[in-house]
Amino acid sequence: MDSPLITPRSALIVLLALLTAGAAGLTSYLSNRDPFSALLVAGTAAAGATLFFQKIIAEK
Repeated sequence: MDSPLITPRSALIVLLALLTAGAAGLTSYLSNRDPFSALLVAGTAAAGATLFFQKIIAEK
């Protein structure tokens, strides 16, 4: 019962990916006022950021 659901490294990667996606989606929405395009940009940014941060954040 004391084991964590996800590791701190995984939580950090997901947090950074979500922050990146939010910033990219907000910037896209503010530039062209198209919510569907902003969601597409946010999703793509989240995927790319997850792969990026997974590579640069070292494991133990």
